[in-house]
Amino acid sequence: MAMTSEERKELHKWVASGRSPYDNGDYIYGENGWPMDFVSAMRFEADQMEWFASLSEEENRHYRENHNSMIQNWMSLYRCIQESLMREKNTFHFK
Repeated sequence: MAMTSEERKELHKWVASGRSPYDNGDYIYGENGWPMDFVSAMRFEADQMEWFASLSEEENRHYRENHNSMIQNWMSLYRCIQESLMREKNTFHFK
């Protein structure tokens, strides 16, 4: 897909600020496990916003409830990992 003039304008601003066109500031990764380039990430976000806007009220509520639950689970896991790392740091001594 060819780059639109709006995408090109945003990409120029992104690169002019010292950032790489091969990375994005939202830490969006592709299916291959690598960060998406700036334009692909912009398109992905736009597609996600369009999809979210197309949801019915019921679908929207269901998505938010499940999404919030998922975030809480990830945050709980993150805290457990942090605590584990802190315990290891306190018991591991460098020579």
